[in-house]
Amino acid sequence: MAALAADSSSALKALDTDNDGTIDLKEAEAGAAKVFKSMDTDNEATVDAKELGNRLDALMPQPKAQLQSLRVENCNECTGRER
Repeated sequence: MAALAADSSSALKALDTDNDGTIDLKEAEAGAAKVFKSMDTDNEATVDAKELGNRLDALMPQPKAQLQSLRVENCNECTGRER
């Protein structure tokens, strides 16, 4: 829990440009625009599945084998099969 609190504190400091201890809509939109721009690697003013996937991979890296095991067809409970 302490790590989560530290992360939220850092995020608040990064987004709270007027230093009033809160994030208003203008500050949130500015933060979102920066994130969008960082994902739009081809500068086409759109984010496609690959660009979004790259961002998600950077935020939550998981081994491909672990992701493969999460697929529905590999879930015994989902398919009713045993491996």
